[in-house]
Amino acid sequence: MRLQIIDPNEGYACGTCSKCCQQPYSIVIEQDKAAALAGADFSGYPQLQGKEFYYASPDAPEGIFVVPKQTGTTKCLFLDSDGLCIIHKELGPEAKPKPCLRFPYHDSPTFVDHRVSVNFGCPSVLRDMGPRLVGQQEDIAATSRISQAAPNHDAFVALNAETGLPHADFDRLANSLEHFFLPGRNTSVWEAFAASLNLVQETVRKRVADDSDLSHWLKSEKARQDAESGVSIEPFGVASAAPSAVRLRFAATLLRDAVPKEVTLNMSLWRRLMTLPKLMPLAKLTGEYYSKVQQRTIDIDQVVAHSLPAGIDAGATELLKRCFRARIWQRFLIGTRLSVTAGLHQHIHDLNAILFLSRADACHLGEPRLTKDIVAENLSRFEFNFANQIRLFRHNSLGWFTDQLNDMGLARSSLRLFALPAASGHRPAPVDANLVAGVNASPTSVQI
Repeated sequence: MRLQIIDPNEGYACGTCSKCCQQPYSIVIEQDKAAALAGADFSGYPQLQGKEFYYASPDAPEGIFVVPKQTGTTKCLFLDSDGLCIIHKELGPEAKPKPCLRFPYHDSPTFVDHRVSVNFGCPSVLRDMGPRLVGQQEDIAATSRISQAAPNHDAFVALNAETGLPHADFDRLANSLEHFFLPGRNTSVWEAFAASLNLVQETVRKRVADDSDLSHWLKSEKARQDAESGVSIEPFGVASAAPSAVRLRFAATLLRDAVPKEVTLNMSLWRRLMTLPKLMPLAKLTGEYYSKVQQRTIDIDQVVAHSLPAGIDAGATELLKRCFRARIWQRFLIGTRLSVTAGLHQHIHDLNAILFLSRADACHLGEPRLTKDIVAENLSRFEFNFANQIRLFRHNSLGWFTDQLNDMGLARSSLRLFALPAASGHRPAPVDANLVAGVNASPTSVQI
């Protein structure tokens, strides 16, 4: 049976901020729970009188309904004035929709196990508040979706479109990629990704050369040191000078921010294709568009021209690295949903999307740097509205998006898109032995 593996580096405790109940995305509820709402006595809540508690949507799967918002807001209909959930108060936590019960636990099935970390949309997660997840096994087991498929230790994992490697070697590679994003290292998030691309490229070279030393090399400190050696990221003089494929891939990552307000659930392939023209201002990095997540019109030219002379806060850098470390630990995109190269490339565009939204806020506020607060807010927005939604690359009919993601040269160009000059020239600081031990130690697992 699959093991449930819990991230030993992250923690969580609910701060009752209700931010998860006030997002623009749709809250979906299962048919049996929707029926229970219809039969419940909510007479003590005037705000619910005469309201429909759920409705069918053509964008929702069969047997799944949508919970309405409070009129004119993004608040869930069942969010009470005290910031608590009316369903929870009246019917108990088990009556809540599954997505609400599961949040902010973040699930990722791999070839061999089922990994649980956190969703960085949650303010408590962003502030690293609360006990470690390893002490929350009972709650996690009650809400987590566990894959029933048998572990596949013989899986062959794609490195790119042409080659791959056995799962045991992939696991060694992924552990090293995670190493680059460890906290407390004097490296930027761009340098962490650049080192990751270097290591993957050298792994591909050794694999193609049929190097018998590959497994031993992947475990070595030398492999990581060589990947970090001489890392330097030179931003484009102007972001619009980036290759068109890079800019289109960036725009596709922010697709949901540019579609009409009423589009909130998973779109059909046809509807996705119909919305592609709305991506053109983002793909050209000029003009303006209405941002659903920032709820205002963004002048792209002003955002790109905002030079950020003070760079990015160290705290913001550590937060971004922490998020991507968790995703790499989960194998969330690398090696399972996508090849390792394509997964890293998509993570880079996720970073670009977070940075673009952060730059838009900094420009709006007249802020000369990307502060931790600004980056945290936009990381939260990205996690809620983009990271866990269906991406364009998930459609076989749009396979050319995935082909672009597998291009190592484009991945390196993508890394330069919104890099800041201050990102270059840092040297890796010695890593605390306890931090390394925390990453390499066996995480908590339970038999499911």
